[in-house]
Amino acid sequence: MNYHFEPRYNLSLDHYEFDIKQKKIIYRFKVFGDHTFVTFDFASIKGEPSIITNINPIDLIKIVIQEQKQLQMSSLLNIKELLRDNNYKMTDGHIEEIFSGDEICDNPLLFERIRPIDFYKIVYSTGFRHGREVSKSVSKQSKSINSLDNIIHIRVAAE
Repeated sequence: MNYHFEPRYNLSLDHYEFDIKQKKIIYRFKVFGDHTFVTFDFASIKGEPSIITNINPIDLIKIVIQEQKQLQMSSLLNIKELLRDNNYKMTDGHIEEIFSGDEICDNPLLFERIRPIDFYKIVYSTGFRHGREVSKSVSKQSKSINSLDNIIHIRVAAE
């Protein structure tokens, strides 16, 4: 008896890596019954129905999840330039906008769009700035309380 096993899906995801020159992820697939590998990017996989039908659905799910992560990473805002008065020029590679540290700290929608390390820098800097303002106002108040105009002189009368 000669059994011949033909799998439903001929391509199995072997490895993926980010191609710096093309700035996209390249997926490498093992071809069933052969010692060769084929490579595709996401646009080729998505645009060619014959490729999609030959890839294992579990591998397709992994690819879509990876592409979603890559899309989220590419839409993150980075600090492009530090400006005066706690302002920041932010960019996602396509659009540049200027935000103040207070705007960023007060807007929860921006939290998710800013890289965590940049967000921590902005929050620290903004908090430090507010702390200095509070310190200055406390110093002014304590100086006015301790000024010589507020000293009362008491003299004891001799009997």
